[in-house]
Formats: sequence, structure tokens, C-alpha cells
Amino acid sequence: MSFNSFDKIDDEDIEKAINIAEDQRSQGNLAKSYNVYCDILIRYLISHNFATRFRAIIMIVIHSLADLAIFFGDFEEAEDLLNAATRKYQKVQHFSMAYFTKLKRIDLAIERGENLAEKLLRELYPQIGDIETLDISPLGLINWEKDCFQEQTKIQERTVLFAYLYLAMGKLLSSLGQYGTARVMLERGLFHTGETYPSIARQAHIPMKFAIAAACLEKGDLELAQEKLDIIRTEFNEVEQPEALVRWLEIYGKIHLLRGNLGQALHNFQQVKQICQYCCRDTTLPRSTLQATINLANILISLNQTSLAQQYLVEPLETAKILKDSKLVRQIGLLIELAKTRSSSLVEHPDTVSEMRGKRQNNAKKKINQSEEDSFAISYSSNYLARFEDRVLNFYLFLSRLDLVRANTLVSHIKEVFSLSDSNLIKIKIRILESTLSYYRGVEQNDIKAIYWALLNFEEISNELYKLNLKQELWQTQRFLIWCLSRFKNHKSQNFLIKQEEIKAKQEILIKQNRQLLNELSNSLSQEAQAIYLLNKWTSDEESIAANINLLQKLHNKIEKSFILLRPLRIWTTKLYLHDFLEGIEHYKDLVAKETVQTNKSSDNKSLGKSLFLRLITHPRDRITLFFLVLPDRILVVRIGWLLLDFRVIYTGRVKLRQLVQQWHEKVHSTNYKRNFTLESASSNEINQDRDFETDSIMDDFKNSSEEISQEIAEALDFSALLNDLPSRIKAITIIPDDILHGFPFATIIHQDKYLIENYSLSIAYQTNNIKISPPISSKPEKALVVGVSQPGNLGDRHFSALPGVESEIKLISNLLDRLHFSKDIFKNHFQQSKQEPTKQAVIDALSQATLVHIACHGVFEYNRPDQSGLVLVANSEVEVLSLKELSNLDLRKLRHATLSSCWSADHFVLPGRWIISVPETFWRSGTQSILGCLWQVSDKVAVPFMADFYKNLQKYPRDKALQMTQIKCLQNKLPKLSNFQNIKNDTSSPFFWAGFNLYGDYTKLNL
Repeated sequence: MSFNSFDKIDDEDIEKAINIAEDQRSQGNLAKSYNVYCDILIRYLISHNFATRFRAIIMIVIHSLADLAIFFGDFEEAEDLLNAATRKYQKVQHFSMAYFTKLKRIDLAIERGENLAEKLLRELYPQIGDIETLDISPLGLINWEKDCFQEQTKIQERTVLFAYLYLAMGKLLSSLGQYGTARVMLERGLFHTGETYPSIARQAHIPMKFAIAAACLEKGDLELAQEKLDIIRTEFNEVEQPEALVRWLEIYGKIHLLRGNLGQALHNFQQVKQICQYCCRDTTLPRSTLQATINLANILISLNQTSLAQQYLVEPLETAKILKDSKLVRQIGLLIELAKTRSSSLVEHPDTVSEMRGKRQNNAKKKINQSEEDSFAISYSSNYLARFEDRVLNFYLFLSRLDLVRANTLVSHIKEVFSLSDSNLIKIKIRILESTLSYYRGVEQNDIKAIYWALLNFEEISNELYKLNLKQELWQTQRFLIWCLSRFKNHKSQNFLIKQEEIKAKQEILIKQNRQLLNELSNSLSQEAQAIYLLNKWTSDEESIAANINLLQKLHNKIEKSFILLRPLRIWTTKLYLHDFLEGIEHYKDLVAKETVQTNKSSDNKSLGKSLFLRLITHPRDRITLFFLVLPDRILVVRIGWLLLDFRVIYTGRVKLRQLVQQWHEKVHSTNYKRNFTLESASSNEINQDRDFETDSIMDDFKNSSEEISQEIAEALDFSALLNDLPSRIKAITIIPDDILHGFPFATIIHQDKYLIENYSLSIAYQTNNIKISPPISSKPEKALVVGVSQPGNLGDRHFSALPGVESEIKLISNLLDRLHFSKDIFKNHFQQSKQEPTKQAVIDALSQATLVHIACHGVFEYNRPDQSGLVLVANSEVEVLSLKELSNLDLRKLRHATLSSCWSADHFVLPGRWIISVPETFWRSGTQSILGCLWQVSDKVAVPFMADFYKNLQKYPRDKALQMTQIKCLQNKLPKLSNFQNIKNDTSSPFFWAGFNLYGDYTKLNL
């Protein structure tokens, strides 16, 4: 905005400029609106016509400028402008305008989080009196107003000043944690913003109501805060006042977060970020978007989306450094450190009754450098509750490092600084910190009195949290209660009034309640976010498993300390306990799998129940079995071999492991490689050459980046240590993965400068005694089932594309089976009219009679409904799903091998509570000896010759060896050249083409 003359600016000029500013504001361009208001005030300040009288129109400029400066975080420039205006008004003795401008400066200072606000307010004491002695009551405030602003002010001017004075005092009291008093001030201030008062006074109405809602929230009156917000929402237009919508979403988002409505809270803060980005599109003032991004990152960290949170925080950290805002740098640094720590351990919800000394030894290996230590410095937010929560985050960071001394010091500091607040939220959270620290002291120092004190406090706290409806804190508090009670099991002392039968009853009730609470907390999230959120939430089953692992570690530690003649006995005792533990885990997996797919079929797991002696002597001499068990804060790895049974605990958290494997699959997705890039589509040499050229470049990048991620995963699993001391006779590895490890291609691990698959044949199993007793081979001809689905189809809102390459694949397999003298059932779409369509019922009927199966089709996965997931069959244009539930109820004990050439055929569900289920596992549990599946889509150009070579090797070698030989051929670019592939010159050495193929179940030779 520009004016014709700086010497004289009349009201008409200013009104035109204000209209321009408000037009920009209503269009969502707050940056341009702010610039216009700054321009108006600058021009006005240098005009000779400055401040000749009380002018409400300039109040509008000052008010709007200050509010937008707060939104953009442009505190210094706005303070300079308003300070200059204050001095000028004081110089010409226009006190009303000087007071008003100073009140807006107080508002700026409060939002900035500086002591300047209190200093400026004291400067008004000659006009308003010493407010520290003020009678904070409706009548007291009315009497106080009679003596305020009497010097050269009119009644209407005083009304405006009271509106903004009450707003400033209310916000200042809230920033000091005095929410009850703040609310009294703000409620009185509303009286001065009524319809009969000047328009500039009425503009304080909505900010006043927001301040009241925020005070109610931070005091812990969530219901009242929500009521206030619902009323406010009807009083502003979100299009014309986007900054009001941002404030509304922020407060409502905090209410949702405290109540445990996590999905809605996340949505609110995502909206805030989007609105701020839009409103700041034409400005170099980044603070509003920056703060919105920080708030969103904070929410994402609490939901375990730590990788995304760290990505969001990179740019704000650089911006804060450029702005030289040390407080903001510390705040962002704290969040980044929290995200890193939470990705590998439990910070907000710390460790269970883990072996703390063992974990300290593990943590001691990591030396904390100075820059990392600095990130633990306490940041200073403008918001009282936020300042408190900053310190709470620091407390849990110290606790995650088992630094109980610094945690104790911080709790003492928090009590000293924040205990005078009237906030119920803060009071109860301080008690939670004290009780948590007491529990950990009790565990560390074996002090049962400290644990008992924590138990009594947690019981009282849980009752209060229930009344306040704070679900996240209630879930965590009751989790600690369960731990405390477990410490009193079998406790011999009579000094504590707690009986064993009471302990058991209380634990059962708490476990049931916490299971329900966790469901309520996670149900509001999207399916993907729900799965991530549950990563570090301990179920009662997992806590029981952790307790068993702790006992294993104690037994192991006693071996080295024991008398040498007693060591063999203690070694055997430890192995026996480990053996029984494995048997219990595998039995439980059977039950969970049965419950998940809702099958009524009885379990036929004959391999369970072996003795430890049989486990040790019957294990193949040339093979090692690696059993992984992934818990929220650690991984148990058990090595099983001939006369070998040992274990180690690796303190890598489940969140971090998930992130690493997810990065691997993001690289797979980035290749944009589709199964339906088929032989037919490659018929044109020109098109094929272009595709190959592009693919070579993509695959080179994929190979390099995937190797880095695989190496990081191998280090997180301490894989080299698992293999380095193995005898040279070991040529094969059976891996029993857990959780997200089901999605990791172990073949890509680099060991001794080679891929793991180059030195060992690999197979995947679902239990440690995984060789099933096969039925005797029938004298009848072997029966094969071949299913090929090439047609596209729709199932609900899902579309399944055509798979034209399936025709060549089915033809290849059919010819192979003819040479092996198999009788065949072939179900496929109408390539040949004599063949049957692959209807679900026809496939089900044939499956139970088959000894070998090959299925090429799409797969479908329904999150939280694995019983409705499975193989997609298209027959006569009708789409059907052969579900896991239906597969699990089949008797497939005749089936010696199944190849699942469906897209993502080896994808696994990771269910809440860590247990997994998949198509290969369902086939295996139904009796199938072995299954070949792939973790991702591979082009038919590679998949078809890969299958051809695998079946050829299968005739002579054990199943895992056959797969290893084919994978090595693929790695060395030596796959067989089929007639359709003569002109294809792809480099197939990338792990993308061979690493995703996994053999599940029986690895021994398949007699064809």
C-alpha cells in the first residue's frame, strides 16, 4: 500500500488501506494483509498529522497488526513499531492511545514468552493500581475499575482499554499457571466486549473466549473447555478469519489428545499446518508454519511416527538457526532427540520390569557427545503447560537412559517451579512423575518399600485420572500398577497389607481394563497409524514374555559366578528353561493363529513336546536355526543347532526395527516395477530397450541404497556375532522371524563381503521344531493343481489389473509337470476353451487332493480382517477371494509343495500384540510341507525364468538349496533364456529380482 503524501494522511486514506488489508485477510492471504497494516502504521508514524486526536481507526490498525504479528511470530519488528507508536503518543500526551498500544505490546510479549509483559504492566500501575493486591472477585473488579484510567480518558475509551487490559491480565495469569484467577479476569473482560460497546472493544470478544477455553483446558476442565469452543465456533467465519480457525483447531486438538482421541487430534494439527502454509504462502515470515510443524511433529512422536516427525523437523531446525532463536533451536532439538530415543526404546512409556543393569551396560557403550547432551537442555515456551511438558519429556529421556540421579533432580525442579499452579493436569502429572521415579528406584535398589509407596500412589492417581477422562495417562498408570503388584507376588514380608489372592484379582482386572483402554486409544486412528501406534504398547502377554526373558538373563549371569563344578548343572538348567520357553511361545502362536482366522479345526502340531535332549541331538549338523522374538524395547535371538542352544538379548526397539524395514520396502516401491510388465508388453525391441535402460539406472540406485539399509538392519540384529563363531560345517540357516522381520529379505545381508545367500541356503520357519511328519508317498500318480488368473476385476473399491504374463507361466509349469508324469487340474481364464475357469469352489475341491500346487494371481489383504484376506480368483468376470479362514479349514497334509506366484504372496499381517499371520503360514498350518512366496512384485520377465530354474533344481536338490542356486544364478545374470526372453538383456543382479523369494516350511528334498 502506498499513500500520495506522507505529510498528511486522512481517515479516508487509512480506511481504503484497511479495506485492502481486510480483503486480503478474507482471501486467506494473511501475509499481504499484515504487510498493509505495517505499511499503514509506518506511514502514519512519520506523518505530520500523527495523533491529533483519539482515533478508533488507528486502534484497528494497531490491533490487527499485533494479532497478525503473533500469528506470524514477527515479534521484534512489531514490538519496534508499537514501541515507537507508544513513545509518540506519550510525547503528544494522547494517553488513551498510548495505553492501548502498550496493552497490545503486553499481548505480544506474553505470546513471545518474555518477562517484558510484566514490566510493561507495571508501567501502567499509576493508572490501574498495584494489581498484585487486587480483590479478584466480581464486586472487587467492579470497584477497581472506578479508579482506573482516570487521566484524560473518556468513558468509551476506558471501555476499550478495560477489554484489552482484562485480556492481557488473563493471558498473563494463564502464562503463570494461575488459571482460576485468569478465568475470572477474562470473564469480567467479556462484559466490556458487548454489542453496545465500540467495535474495537468487540474485536477482543473472540480472543477473550479463546483465552477462557485455553485456561479451562490447561486447568483440566476439559468438558467446560469443549463447551466454550463449541460456542466460539458459531461466532467466527473460518474463511474470513483463518487465524481464528487455527486457534480453534489447536485448542480442540489438545482436548482430543488429552482424552485419547488420537486420530482426531492428529487430523486437527494436520489441518493447522495446512492452513498456516496457505496463509503464509507470500511471506518470508516462517514462524506460524514453523510452530505448526513443530506441534504436528510432537503429535507424530507420541503416535510412534518418529521417522516422519524427524523429517518434518529438519527444515524448522535450520530456520530456527537462521533466525538465531536459541530457545526454538533447543525446543526442536529436544523433539528430535525424543524421536530418536523413542524409535529405539520407550520414552513416554518407559521400560517394563526389564533387566535394568543389563540394559545400562548396553547403553553405556554409547558415549553421549556434548551436542547430544545439549539437546537435553530445557526449552522455554510461552505457554505454561507447554513449559511443564517440556520438562516432563526431559524426565522420560533421562529415565530412558536410566539416569535416575538427573531424573530425580528434574522432578525436584518441576515441583519447585510448577507446584503452585492450580492446574489439576499439572498436579496429577507431578504425582505420576514422583511415583514413576519411586518405582524405578525400588527396582534398581531392590527397595520394596519404594515400590509399595509407588503402588499406593498409582492406585489413587488412577481413580483421579478416570474422573478426568485422561485415557493415555490412565493406561500408563495402570500399567505401572500391574508391575508394582507383580513385585509383591510371593513376597514373604508381612509389613505390607496386601494378600496374594488380592494381587492376582487386581492384576486380572487391570489387564482387562488396559486392554479396553488401548483399544479405545487406537481405534480413532487410521489403520496404518493404529498399527504404528501399537508398536511400543505392551500387552499383558508381552510383559509376561519380558519377565521370562529377564529370568533367562539372571540364570545366564549366575553361570559365570557359580563354582566351576556347578556350572554344567546351571548351564543345563538355563537351556532347559529356554527350551520350555520356546515351546510355550510356539504353542501360544498356534492358539493365536487359530483364533485370528476363526478356524474350528483342531491343531495338529506333532513337533511340539519334544524334550530338550531330542532338540539338541536331532537338529541337522549342517544347519543353524535363528529364532527372533521382537518386543517393544528389545529383541530376543535364540540360536539352535546340533548340541547348541543359546540366546542373546539385543536392545533394539520395535519402532526402530519397523522404520528400517519400512525404508527397505520404500526402496522397492520407488522402482515402480509392476508384475504386469509382461512378456507381451516387451515384444517391441524399441520399447523394451528403453525400459531396460531406465531399469538399469533405477536398479543400480536400488542396489546401493538397499545394501546400506540391510547393513543397518544386520547391525541392529547383531547378525555378524550370530554367525562368526559357527563351525565351518554350517551351510544352511533356518530363520524364524517375528513381527516386521517377516517382511525383511534376510538374503540381502552382507556377511564376509558376500550376500548371505552366497554362503548359506536359507529357509523360513514358523517354529523351531518345524519338520512335519510327511505321509507316505502314494503309489498313485502325483496330483498337481495349477491355477492362473489373468483377467482384471473389481472387488468393492479395489481394482485388480490384468496379468497377461500368467499365460506363459502356466504353460511353462504345465509342461514341466507333464515331464514329471503328474496328473493335473488346471484352472485358468479362457486362454484355451477346454480349460476350467478358476472358481473358488473348484480350487478348494482340488486343493485337498493335490500334492503340488502352483497359483499365479493377485492377493488381497484386509487390515484387521485377516480371515477375509487371501488369493483373488476371477472366473467368468466374477471376483472371489479364497480367504485365510477358508484355507485354514482345509486339510492340506497331502500337499508337499505350493508355489504362490501371487502379488505380495508372502506379505504378513503384523497384528496388535506382535503376532503375525499370512498366506504361507496358513498353508503351512493346514499341513503343507513347503511354500515358495515373494515379498513383493517381480516382473514376469524375471519371475517366469526364475520359476523355471527353481523347478529344475527342485528335481535334484533340497528345497532351500534349489532356491539358493536359482537366486545365485539371478545374481550372476545366468537365468535360463526362454524363447520369449531371447531379446531381453536385463541385469538381474539387483536384490530386487531375487531377494524377495522365500521358502517357508520344509527345506528337505522334494521327491518328484
